[in-house]
Amino acid sequence: NTLYYGFYSNMLANEMFLDTSQREESLISLVKPLGYVVPGKTSAKAKAKLRQGESQTEVPRYTRFTGNNASGVSYNFYTIENYILDGQGEAVIPIVEGKSLTLEQPLLIDNSTQKGFLRGLDVDISTVRVEVYNSDPNQAPNGDQWELWSRAGNVEQGLSDESKVYWLERTELGFFVVFGGNYADTTGSQVGRSIPENTQVRVSYLKSSGESGNGVGNWNVSSSEISATTETVSLSTGGTDKPDMEAIR
Repeated sequence: NTLYYGFYSNMLANEMFLDTSQREESLISLVKPLGYVVPGKTSAKAKAKLRQGESQTEVPRYTRFTGNNASGVSYNFYTIENYILDGQGEAVIPIVEGKSLTLEQPLLIDNSTQKGFLRGLDVDISTVRVEVYNSDPNQAPNGDQWELWSRAGNVEQGLSDESKVYWLERTELGFFVVFGGNYADTTGSQVGRSIPENTQVRVSYLKSSGESGNGVGNWNVSSSEISATTETVSLSTGGTDKPDMEAIR
């Protein structure tokens, strides 16, 4: 019994510290006060070059590129920003792997907690895009009433009750999108703008295939509006199935 209890106490103590913890759940809890969100799966990234296109052609956000790995398996990659071809009709385009694309999906917000939920640890949190509808067209920038809100960290400074930001919080089943209003800084001031009841919120993001999305090239752009040839600048890399625990430490 002494041996069992000694072993148990040793392992329990190890999980209380960032340097010695071994369980992913412990790391998630330990780094949360530091403002770090432990990701789930991470999408592979690559670069494709468009050539011989029309000058100043726009490549919209979420344009799909299809590529193959060495075994001939096809994967979909997407742009996560808008790009413009130069005067020669060329551009090097960064693309991100996604086994599925969630585009402008309504996000249900619990007004009591100011939280919405993204289900699945295969959500690539680096691709999450949160937009809030502004009911006053006079305050909408560029006439677009869907305003892009920025992701903030737990230790970010200079936020007020008017800051249009959100936070991400990991759980066992996915990620919470957290807005301000229920939280205050050391001075008692509200941090971040809250979401009023019945306000529309929408999210876009990619779900990742993880490591299997690495080593993909030979791109084809899937858009009838873009008449350009496609070249492989780099094969896809960086896709992971689980976070690197040593990197987190």
